[in-house]
Amino acid sequence: VPALCNALNDHRIPVRREAARALGRLDEMSAVPDLIMALDDPDPSVQSGCVTALTQMNAAQAASRIKKMIDTPSRQVSGHSVHAVAALLKEESIPFLEALISSHPQTYVRCEALLALTRLAPQPGYSAAIACLSQTDKPVLISACKRLGKLENPSAIPALEKLIGTNPPASVRLAAQSAINTIQLAAD
Repeated sequence: VPALCNALNDHRIPVRREAARALGRLDEMSAVPDLIMALDDPDPSVQSGCVTALTQMNAAQAASRIKKMIDTPSRQVSGHSVHAVAALLKEESIPFLEALISSHPQTYVRCEALLALTRLAPQPGYSAAIACLSQTDKPVLISACKRLGKLENPSAIPALEKLIGTNPPASVRLAAQSAINTIQLAAD
């Protein structure tokens, strides 16, 4: 473990990335402080490896630091960070995820937060997905439709039909109709 922690400072990116991954697999809590420090690595693949390792280790003490990684320019790192916060904080992350869904400036983050919330807590996830149907970002609308289909709650059908009635882009209509079909098949 000490050698792997030292490797987090190696000048070679692949060495740092693989050291983070190995530490996650070893699940040695003494490595948590080093992994948290390595979140500042300039390479997104190393940052992502550290987020994944800390999540594998269930290092809840890293959650506040990982929350800050959500606003990083790397989509990979921000996406992993959203899911890590949900995994590490469990139900405590619900208000945070709801806030991301409703107000984060990055569409990608809103979609990842919706995915994480519906997996973590179906009822709050359902409510958030229904609320997303009033947004204008096409990726968010599609994500909300997909999540509603996965949740298979028949009470979502009127909201999905209403969305189709507003004549959104074809990809959104297709996602909404697909969700309706999935829900109806599950109810049969």
